[in-house]
Amino acid sequence: MERQYDHLWSVDELDDDVARIIEDGARVMLMPRYLLPPGVQEGQMLSISRTEERGGSVQIVVALDEKATRSARLGTGNALARALAASRKVDAGGDVSL
Repeated sequence: MERQYDHLWSVDELDDDVARIIEDGARVMLMPRYLLPPGVQEGQMLSISRTEERGGSVQIVVALDEKATRSARLGTGNALARALAASRKVDAGGDVSL
C-alpha cells in the first residue's frame, strides 16, 4: 500500500552548504543544500511529496512551487503595506529632534 504525505517548505536562509527551512509555516529545520533543487533562493517555496512504497522504501520529491512563492511574496508585500499605513497614522515622518 502506498501512502503519500505533502508538505510546503519555505527557504528561510541559505549558507554555504546548509539551508534553513520552515516546514508548513511551523517547524524550523536545517538541511544540506544538495537536497534542494539547483538554483533555489531564499524566500522561495518548495513543495515536498513523500511517498511510502511497497517493500519499505520511501520516495521524496522536492520541487520549486512558483505559485506558492508568488502567493507568499504577495502576502508579505500586503502585510508590509498595512504596517506602513498604520505607522503613518501615528508618525508623520520627517526629521528627528534629539
